[in-house]
Amino acid sequence: MINALTPALNPKTEPILDPDHPMCITNNSIFVQWKFDSENCSKLNGFLSQFYIELKDKVDGILQIRETKNNYISFNELKSNTAYELKVFIKTHFGYNPEHFLLTNFKTKFENLKPVEDLVVYKKSLKNRMVGLRWSYSQDTNIDGFIVSFNENPLINTKNVSVIPPQKCSAWPEYYCHTFYNLSPSNNYTFKIRPKSIDYPEGGKVSSISFNSIDGLPDSPMNLKTTEIGSTTIALQWDVPWIFNGVLTMFIINVEEISSNNMETCCVNILPTEIPINEELPTYNHTITGLQPGSTYSIGVLSASKSLWYSSPSRLSVTIPTI
Repeated sequence: MINALTPALNPKTEPILDPDHPMCITNNSIFVQWKFDSENCSKLNGFLSQFYIELKDKVDGILQIRETKNNYISFNELKSNTAYELKVFIKTHFGYNPEHFLLTNFKTKFENLKPVEDLVVYKKSLKNRMVGLRWSYSQDTNIDGFIVSFNENPLINTKNVSVIPPQKCSAWPEYYCHTFYNLSPSNNYTFKIRPKSIDYPEGGKVSSISFNSIDGLPDSPMNLKTTEIGSTTIALQWDVPWIFNGVLTMFIINVEEISSNNMETCCVNILPTEIPINEELPTYNHTITGLQPGSTYSIGVLSASKSLWYSSPSRLSVTIPTI
């Protein structure tokens, strides 16, 4: 009889991911489960004692090390939207082999989606069955749309649900806007909106708004100012009203001469000017011409809706230089 002692060796195999238990990744944790292929028992080169795990933050290089007898592990308190590298080694009574390991790279999800803010109805029309919503969303995340649901008839418990793209407003580039058309005739609506992303396809927290669809007074034009004053002209600029309360169709500019160097010719009657609105813009401009040097003018710009609602005017007084 010959007795021989074979040299102790590191394991020459590694675990594999368990397809029956997929990885679960959240914004701050991971759960992973693996299994050992029994066909590779001869490659263990010893007795399986436990598993040696390394988790590395690929951004700052921080390394977490754990050992477990279980074939699964979870890590919590991870950073959101961060890339990690996970290695799982088989460890025998002799040790583990740094060249054989299960490797998986993953990225934690973004933070849970916060609700939208500043949700308002900025335009509406019962006659045209139209509603325009505006809201802000400041969270730094990869949103790919918004889930909107609304009830058109309070007597019927049915909801209309749609997913809309993250479209910024043409008039307020820092906000999101969407206009809903062909609504069912109703005086009252409730809209609910949730942000969604690839990580959170079912959406985040809900924001809601209830309102009636009857038109009302539009807000006045904002930040009315002069951009240039010539010898016979005044160039004006103003911002879009914050709330339309209907379908905004035009701005009306009223100009009144209130004083002059020659009071015998003061004060000339000036007809109102209508500026049609073809698109929603952040600012609008108009130049008033045919004015008298040395005269002072009171200028008012007001908003007008399709339903003939008029805002109070935004006003300023301007004196034309004397030639």
